[in-house]
Amino acid sequence: MPDGNDRKGRDSEFISVQEHEVVFLMRTFNVSRQEVLDAIHEVGPDRQKVMMYLSKRR
Repeated sequence: MPDGNDRKGRDSEFISVQEHEVVFLMRTFNVSRQEVLDAIHEVGPDRQKVMMYLSKRR
């Protein structure tokens, strides 16, 4: 049975260390791969928190 519609879009709230997501953040914030991985490790997989963390490091 498929998941209900209440779960739709939840994955967009989280970030993973998949290459395409890391590259997106590297290009968006002009940071190194290691800085992106450090940010994910520091604040967790929440996309908004990672993006805020990286924007403050600029």
